[in-house]
Amino acid sequence: MKALIGSLAGVALLATSAFAQTSNTTSSTGSKTSTKTMKTRPAAKEGTPAEEAKESPSMEAKEKAAAGHHRHHAKHHAKKKMMHKSMTKKAATTTKS
Repeated sequence: MKALIGSLAGVALLATSAFAQTSNTTSSTGSKTSTKTMKTRPAAKEGTPAEEAKESPSMEAKEKAAAGHHRHHAKHHAKKKMMHKSMTKKAATTTKS
């Protein structure tokens, strides 16, 4: 019984998507539209990135620490860049007068 209901629901979903694709086409004969079917993605795997890449927990910890180190330097660089930008803007406004 559950299989019957499931298959009917699947057919209904496929029929509605097929109907929606055909109802959005234009009726002009001068333009040609290509009908491409969309590819569906496989279901995402459940798990941590370490399990998916077959990495050890210690290697994962090292990578996380390296990413944090990189993020720290990136923030510092962004702060310096903004300070330089604001200083040049102030210098340009004061030299005009």
